[in-house]
Amino acid sequence: MSTNRLLKPSLGVGLGTLFLLASGPALAQAGAGQTSDLLFRLYNLPDWLLVALVVVLCMGLSWLGLALYRWFQRGAAAQHNPRAGYYAIAGGAIAGIVVALIAAGPWQNYMYDQITRLPPTAAGPSAKAPQDLLEEPDAVDAGKIPDKPLKVRNGRARHAKVRMSALDAETLNLNLFDDTHLTAVRDRVVENFQGSSVLAANLFPLAFKRTVVENLRGGLAWVGHIDGEKNSEVVLAAKGNVLMGTVRTQDRFFEIVYVNGNTHAVRELDPNKIPAQFEPQEALIPAEEGDKSASTDSVTTSGDITTSTGQVIDIAVVYSPQARNNAGGATGIETKIMNAVTRANQAYLNSQIDMQLNLVYMGEVAYTETGNMSDALSRLRSTTDGYIDDVHSLRDQYAADQVVLISADSNYCGIAYTMNSSWISTAFAPYAFAVLHDDSVYNCLGSYDSFAHELGHNQGNAHDPDSSSSPGAYPDSYGYRICGLFRDIMSYNCSGEPRIPYFSNPDVLYNGQPIGVPGFNDTARSMTETSPIAASFRTPANMPTVPATPSNLAASTATADSIQVTWNDAATDETGYKLQRSMNGGTWTEIAALGQNVTSFTNTGLSEGQYAYRAYAYNSVGNSGYSNMDSATIQAQEPIAPPPADTTAPVVTIADPKNGDQVSKNVAISVIATDEGGISMLRLYIDNELVSATNSSSTTYRWNTNKMSGSHTLRAEAVDTSNNASSTSITVSIK
Repeated sequence: MSTNRLLKPSLGVGLGTLFLLASGPALAQAGAGQTSDLLFRLYNLPDWLLVALVVVLCMGLSWLGLALYRWFQRGAAAQHNPRAGYYAIAGGAIAGIVVALIAAGPWQNYMYDQITRLPPTAAGPSAKAPQDLLEEPDAVDAGKIPDKPLKVRNGRARHAKVRMSALDAETLNLNLFDDTHLTAVRDRVVENFQGSSVLAANLFPLAFKRTVVENLRGGLAWVGHIDGEKNSEVVLAAKGNVLMGTVRTQDRFFEIVYVNGNTHAVRELDPNKIPAQFEPQEALIPAEEGDKSASTDSVTTSGDITTSTGQVIDIAVVYSPQARNNAGGATGIETKIMNAVTRANQAYLNSQIDMQLNLVYMGEVAYTETGNMSDALSRLRSTTDGYIDDVHSLRDQYAADQVVLISADSNYCGIAYTMNSSWISTAFAPYAFAVLHDDSVYNCLGSYDSFAHELGHNQGNAHDPDSSSSPGAYPDSYGYRICGLFRDIMSYNCSGEPRIPYFSNPDVLYNGQPIGVPGFNDTARSMTETSPIAASFRTPANMPTVPATPSNLAASTATADSIQVTWNDAATDETGYKLQRSMNGGTWTEIAALGQNVTSFTNTGLSEGQYAYRAYAYNSVGNSGYSNMDSATIQAQEPIAPPPADTTAPVVTIADPKNGDQVSKNVAISVIATDEGGISMLRLYIDNELVSATNSSSTTYRWNTNKMSGSHTLRAEAVDTSNNASSTSITVSIK
């Protein structure tokens, strides 16, 4: 082919590449200005796709350079090398690979910065209408029978897909099962997870290898309660398309756990399905280590402790390859960890303990289970036995005060060393380790609060007195239980009573009963004493002081039911911000835990009243002072005359399949309902058996007909917001 024949195509390809290079960022910025969805999509693009795009871009630019060179040389008599085009493409590909490897980290950091600058909001499209959390699973998983570990109650398990966009809503419809629909109301949001997952990937065999570090500050946790249900709790931890949810009512427990792809398993749990021995009576510190209470400068007694406002305990959590596999992958196990950390911090809030866990690291370690969790704890603690010794360098690198291993071992729910009265000092730091079961068989890490329980041992807590073979840090460092009524996080079961998400505290009531006895069962007081010690097991070298106090906090009414809060970021070394609220002069409660550099929050779904706000920054050293306080008022809404009574029934249609159709394999049944006043419930029945229910105006149900034959009746029923109902039905036959 002649040079002239190559010139125009080369220029076309090259100029097209240049156009994409110039317009891509502008389009991305424009899209990001309209919605955060594009930012999250770009941030979560697979690494191989990003590399491929960079390589193609560099190849195009290289071709453009060649084309321009030939354009300017078109009148010269010299002949061009016919292989120059191939050389240009090969050179561009090599340059693209190099650029991709160099730019991967800065790209992820840039995208993360853009995401964290988005102002968080407390509501989705409608703060008043509960959003369905779950929908039917993808067709590939619709017909699969979900796994039912021992912890599942009476086979109560199903597959579902999580609507991640619903996590923006103030209220959620937890459509767990056809007979279990719960309305959850959000109390606070957590957006400041700091741990990171490290995945080594061979992107180019024999040539290049890189490590992709994914920052989990993109994750969030939705924390709330069931509307009208006393002592209920909902914690939904999510990252990307993966969610770990725990739901607790007065006497029922549920979990939503990742399986694969877009599929999650919804399960009702039996709280009594735990290992025969929950944990050993005590994880003994080896006798040869001696009694560290005789240490000199490192010893801190309760009388010597200088407490600060709010202790921050940094934790690192590692997990075994088997635990990762059991959870459906790294993100699956890490959302379990995020959920457990959130639940522990919520338990501290419930119990009036002024401390919090700060997750500084998550990652996989090369550990193979033996079947005995005691082995795992000993190997985790040891620095020179050849088993996961790298944990200790990670602990030092991330300045983690406490370290947890998530293991597939299931002979216990968990095991940890206890800080007793002989070890109330930083000399206990070499024993601040715990091991937890990964929840693949029993309910331990999830709603059973074993995570907070085992860390509580490191922090000086013993079990309830009847279940303890040795004391904790102080005479009142015991859990508390009332047989038949409840038991706190540190206590064992005596007659089937539920474990509640509280530590013992005589000043806190549960169903009218104090959760402790002064001087005997008060781990809240005990942990207030030991938390400064635990928070000093490791101190970051580059973070010697608490962050500066945020300033110029301002609250203003944004809409009829929302308030916008802003403040100035005065710190350069904060981990994040906590926002508190007081209504009509009442007590202060935390409503949001936000990430680094965040300076605004929208509090939605508010009723009439005056709301005051204050914020503080925190890092691994501790908390700043409170910002100034500011308030805003939500006015009472003028009464609106009720509209005329709605007596018109909704219109409901089975859009697909059609009446009389022959169907086979996996059938997508599409149902649509319309009504001027809105749809409150849409149900689908197959042969008079309810198979789907939603409060949306449309639904798609995946029907597996592989083992069926003959004629079947599909019936859809819609109910509008005025309780008018209508239905329609069709008949289909299976090939």
